[in-house]
Amino acid sequence: MQYTTENTEGYSSEDLETLNRIYDHRIALLDEDERENLDYLQHISEEVLADYDLARDLVPDALLAGEGEVVPISRIVDLEIRGSGDERAAVALVDLDGCEGVLAVIYPGGVQITQGDWQSPSGEIPADLSEVRWQDAPAHSGAVIVCGDGLPRALPGLW
Repeated sequence: MQYTTENTEGYSSEDLETLNRIYDHRIALLDEDERENLDYLQHISEEVLADYDLARDLVPDALLAGEGEVVPISRIVDLEIRGSGDERAAVALVDLDGCEGVLAVIYPGGVQITQGDWQSPSGEIPADLSEVRWQDAPAHSGAVIVCGDGLPRALPGLW
């Protein structure tokens, strides 16, 4: 499956490139039997489109490093939506200028929480985000915990 202007309407060439990268990444994680199941590949294709449509506007052009430094995102490797309504978030696997495979959770309104060690690349978005050590958010000056809905959130620090 390749997303093209013929089979996918209303997407820019940059969007199509990102969609194809996300799809290829997800397919690469499958075992051989799953890659041969055309119905399953179609399901993944539809899932990629749905997640991208909901999440693309949440992912910024850059992330904040632990010291508050702005680091540009060079490309989105994978992207999914977790949660629902006002509590939804984009969970993105991105490459940054100088770091590959960084996990980030971005909430509506721009709140970002990223993995703690940018120098240890992630190969995929884990099903259980509590397996990740999250970076304390400098804007909140507090710890990050994974809540019952599976999404990490920053706790406010002591005042």
